[in-house]
Amino acid sequence: MKLPSEDSGPLLVRDELVFPGSPRTPPPEAVDLVRGYLRGAKLRQQVRLRTLRRGALLHDPNGRLLADVVDDAVSVLDGRRTDARFHELEVETTPDTPPGLLEAVIARLRAAGAGAPDPTPKYLRAIGGPEAAPAEILTPKLSRTASLGEVVTHAISDGVTRLIRHDPAVRLDTDPEGVHQARVATQRLVHARTCAPSAPRSTRTGRWRCARSSGGSGASSAPRATQTSCSRD
Repeated sequence: MKLPSEDSGPLLVRDELVFPGSPRTPPPEAVDLVRGYLRGAKLRQQVRLRTLRRGALLHDPNGRLLADVVDDAVSVLDGRRTDARFHELEVETTPDTPPGLLEAVIARLRAAGAGAPDPTPKYLRAIGGPEAAPAEILTPKLSRTASLGEVVTHAISDGVTRLIRHDPAVRLDTDPEGVHQARVATQRLVHARTCAPSAPRSTRTGRWRCARSSGGSGASSAPRATQTSCSRD
């Protein structure tokens, strides 16, 4: 299983997890990690690929593995028929990859005729690209004249997306930053929901800000009531 990491520009950075099990039935441990994406839906096969991989290992003079350069010949299968083919070059780094090596390898590959770095995963490329699998939750862009309702909509959709994205990190309990981001997303959703009832529908000018105030003593461990008020500049 390959889980997406934070955005890395033109590079594809993912956490890869391995679970024992049958290729026909996803292991329960793997299914548990994508509950946030499934939300009750059943897993089904989206695409079937066959990959012929050739590679070269890059070592330093002491024998440490610095990078793995692979050339994947990918076939998209439709039953026994090959529906499409494409090539993909990958440079996989290691904890010992020195600064600048990745850029130098990419430059050599580009000089030999490789295309520009493209972070599109194989399965998305096989089904037609990102356009064939649009985002389930859309986060609208905000303009300087956005209404408070649009601001709240943006905050809620962004918070839900962030929470789903970091849900696997919470379940794995191995990445403190992922757990922190999920907590931040939850807090923002609470604040956005508190602000929502006061959002006027027709206001479309000016800037809006929401101020939060908490009651209770900071020394107390009891839950504190949070009040959110919204105003326009």
